[in-house]
Amino acid sequence: MERDLLFPNDVSNERLSENAMLALLKRMGYGHITVHGFRSTFKDWASEATDYPDDLSEAALAH
Repeated sequence: MERDLLFPNDVSNERLSENAMLALLKRMGYGHITVHGFRSTFKDWASEATDYPDDLSEAALAH
């Protein structure tokens, strides 16, 4: 099955809203964690554990 989105909305199959991760964290009891932390963690991992160029990790984050 081919699809454009890695994590589509289960209901509409569209992209997740900007608040989807925040809502998930709150439901899991981690409302004190920011979504920005996930971005930062990914950037650190990509630069320290892979040989991919910074441009590619930025593209992966769609930033």
